Amino acid sequence: CRIHRAEIMRLRGDWPEAEAQALAACEELHDFDRYITAGGYYEIGEIRRRRGDFAAAEEAYRTANELGRDPQPGLALLRLAEGKVDAAVAGITRALQDVQDPLSRLRRLPAQVEIAIAADDLKTARAATEELEHIVDAYKIGDRRAPAFDAIVHFASGQIKLVEGDTQKAARCLRRARDEWQQVGAPYE
Repeated sequence: CRIHRAEIMRLRGDWPEAEAQALAACEELHDFDRYITAGGYYEIGEIRRRRGDFAAAEEAYRTANELGRDPQPGLALLRLAEGKVDAAVAGITRALQDVQDPLSRLRRLPAQVEIAIAADDLKTARAATEELEHIVDAYKIGDRRAPAFDAIVHFASGQIKLVEGDTQKAARCLRRARDEWQQVGAPYE
């Protein structure tokens, strides 16, 4: 529960408290459940990456990996932030090859969009966005998509429209993504 609470705190922008919660959970669980502990270290890596503490983020991702949790997509996004575009592409490509579960792919595809754009590979970015759209549509309730899922799709679409030079459509997509993230209480996304 503490690790999930840390994730929610991260989404809400309370990064210092989120990191403290995740670290406490990892310390308590280390000898009890390695897999859950690995998830905690992954969350710590996410917090540190977003704060710009790349060395500490890498250490947390490495620990998560050693304990049995795939460090992707966070590690690929870390490589991108470090300017290592080729390593980011390789990491996210490998991560997506190994995952078939739609919700697991949903967690990785936004990173592929961001990394593909940085690598000037709009074909891959568009394909990832299209796959995101299909996955999100598959999880509709009636005719409504979950706001967080919708925000992911709108943000990816906005990124692509911006690179394509369609600033009006990009702004529309990005505003929708912002509004949907705010609706679910994750304004920093």
